[in-house]
Formats: sequence, structure tokens, C-alpha cells
Amino acid sequence: MRQPEHREITRRAVAELFRAHPSVRMGALSEGGYFQAVNRAQAYQDRPFDRRTLLGPTLHPGTWNPGVQRAHALADPRRSGADNLGLVKEYVLAELLAATAGGRAEMVHLGAAVHAVQDSYSGAHTWRGDAVYGGDPNAPVQSLNVFHPVLRDTHDQRFDRPPLESGTVSAAVRATTELLAVYEFDRAAGGSSGLHQLIDRLFQPDTRGVGVNLRAGRAWQQERDRRLGLESHFRTADDQQVHFPRARIERSRRSNRLSRDRRPRPRDHDPSREHDREP
Repeated sequence: MRQPEHREITRRAVAELFRAHPSVRMGALSEGGYFQAVNRAQAYQDRPFDRRTLLGPTLHPGTWNPGVQRAHALADPRRSGADNLGLVKEYVLAELLAATAGGRAEMVHLGAAVHAVQDSYSGAHTWRGDAVYGGDPNAPVQSLNVFHPVLRDTHDQRFDRPPLESGTVSAAVRATTELLAVYEFDRAAGGSSGLHQLIDRLFQPDTRGVGVNLRAGRAWQQERDRRLGLESHFRTADDQQVHFPRARIERSRRSNRLSRDRRPRPRDHDPSREHDREP
């Protein structure tokens, strides 16, 4: 997914988060400040250049740097679909738990988790059940695509430019909003059970299993074209809302630490379906 889409999804999600909890200032930040902090951190994942590797990790092919693919909900081509999905879930959860430790790196970790979740709703990265085109953030994961910017791969950039009123964008907004809400709730409560349950739900596997699309064969191309058609024609209502935990987000004595500077500090992020399943 491109940064303009990431930014708009993040903006909508933060606006809905603050609308649902008007009495809460997330980490003593205003809505605008919270958005800027999360957006800067998620955008760092798509940096084009890196001090250590020259090209940013987002440009590294799956065959060259398989470990970084999970940060973008893409497949390590050497692993099974189930393994890849498990690695994506582990990555997102690890970033969220690292964020709860606070400090200047809090937003860096939170932004990394947000970025991976949003990428999982792009058909260039992950193929979910058709319900995603109607705006369902819980549509199961069916397969993951492989990225290679030079060789023929299964990462079709057309999916990274979805109409902003499309179902996949709506699903990504709802998932991001819920992710931020549950993160803030769990953090205030000093737990993580909500995050574990949420990640399991957002990344639930399809009942038929999870595949890795290794080659852009005829069957894959037909499925790609079908999905591009759904992407273009499905629209969602503007008044869809996210269901938040019933309990209020309350700050305990230790939450005084939340007034600290939560601006992201850049850091380098270097965080196997063994057969090709074509739809």
C-alpha cells in the first residue's frame, strides 16, 4: 500500500478513535498530535533509503531479505502459508507489546504494528476472503503474495492504489481503529489479553488453509483480475463504526508516564507454504 493511502487510513482511524473516546487524551496528545506521531512511525516502514542497507527494507525482495516481509504482510517464499501468517501475527503482536513499555520508542513500535496491519488489507500483499471487499476487517486470510521488484512476482501494485471509498480501505480503517483502541485500553489496564484476541481475529486463517502465491500463473492472474474488479465496484457506507470495548479507558497512577514525549525515534527494523497454491 502506498503512503497516501496509509496516511488517509491512519487519519480516519485516529479521528474515529477520538470520536469514540472524547474524554481521553491518548498519552496527553491531541487528536492531531496522536495522528502525526502514529503516521510518522508507520511511514518509517516504507523509507526508501536506509543507512545500513542503502535501499530501505521495504524495497528488499522476498528472496533477498525474507525476514523483513512479515513487516508488510508479505510472504517469505521459502516458508508455508501457515508459517508466514504465524510470523506476521507474531511480528505485529511483538511490536505492540514492545510499545507498551513506553519511552521514546513507543510510537515507533506502535507505528510498525499499524503499518503491517494496514498492508494486510492490500491485495498486493495479502488475499483475504471476499468479505473484505464489503468492508469486513475480519475476512480470513487465504494467501500471501511474494514481492520482487525486478523479477516477475505476485505483488501487483494496482492493489496498492485502492479507491478511498472501497471496502478494503474501510476494512483497514476499522482494523486500525480497533487496534489503537485495544492497545490503549490494554496499556491502561496493564494487560495484553485484548491485543492477543484482536490479532488472532484480524489474522484468522481461511478454513481451507493459507497459501503462498509464488508464481503469476494463469490461475493467479484470473484471480487477481477478479479481485481488482471487486476492488473497483464495491463501496461501503460512510457511517460504518467500530465496536470498542465497553469498559472505559482509564488511566492509573502509572499512566502519568504517558505525558512523556511519544514522538517516534527512527530505528532500523530488521526484524515458509512450501508449495504454490494458486486459486
